Order: sequence, then structure tokens, then C-alpha cells
Amino acid sequence: MLFDFPVEIIEIRTGDESWGPFSWSLAGAIPPNDSVEAVTVKSLAPDGVTDSTSALIKADSVVVSDGSVTLQLNYPGDALTGRHILTFEVTFASGETTALKYAYILVEK
Repeated sequence: MLFDFPVEIIEIRTGDESWGPFSWSLAGAIPPNDSVEAVTVKSLAPDGVTDSTSALIKADSVVVSDGSVTLQLNYPGDALTGRHILTFEVTFASGETTALKYAYILVEK
């Protein structure tokens, strides 16, 4: 699988309540003469099917500013251990959209 950000592993372990904030620059994905209108961040669990967004991404922590996205993470529980992939669904002021993938958020017991 190809990813749109350099592959770096963020490790989340039990015992802590939140991690971050973490930031991702969208600068390379912004079309010329356009700007970021909105970003929705989703998380896919290690099984490749389960949406782990509400368990992994801290509620109301996603902030978009100056072409970057910042968020905080939660420990999602022992049932969701393994490698999670984040998807950034970006909408530009022009109405154009794109989806960018980041790997990995590694959740360990």
C-alpha cells in the first residue's frame, strides 16, 4: 500500500490517556492558488474493515490551520491493538477533494 506521508510509527500504549498533539502538513497536496477548506480524519483498524475513528482520535481535537492538521489520540482499548491507518479527507476551497493516507498508529497493550 502506498502512503502520502513519510511512513513513521506513532506508538500508543495502555496506561496513558492521550497522546499528542501530532501534526501533518498538507502543503504538498494543496493545488496552486487553492486552500484547504475542511479536513475529516478517519482511522481504520488493523483488520482493514473496522472504523476505529471514535476510539482512536480524541473527540473535537482535529484542528486545521495554515495547511496543517493537528490532532490528539486516545488508547482505543485492547481489542483494537495493532497498526491503524489514518485517512485525511481534504476538501479545498475550489471544491476539489482528495484523500491522503498515513501509516501507522501502532496500538500496543
